[in-house]
Amino acid sequence: MYRCILPTAGPRAYSFDRLYQKPVNCNSILPWEFERLATENGWCILEGQGVYNSRVDQLFQARSQPELKQAISFLWLFMLENEKEEPYI
Repeated sequence: MYRCILPTAGPRAYSFDRLYQKPVNCNSILPWEFERLATENGWCILEGQGVYNSRVDQLFQARSQPELKQAISFLWLFMLENEKEEPYI
């Protein structure tokens, strides 16, 4: 069996079910998929930060919408809080 690990986002729309252990032909996760998975399972996204290629203009990064920032980054970091658990103090 082959798995899709290409950087194009379109075909991955059909592979979201892999996050729920259903059979699909794709084995990767995109930032917006992770956000959806986290929020559907009781997590609150507190903050997110992209790691960009050095050739991505910083002004472009600052002005872009969150979805575009995620799309042009090669890594996205999340800070999450579990809404179901007591916060650590």
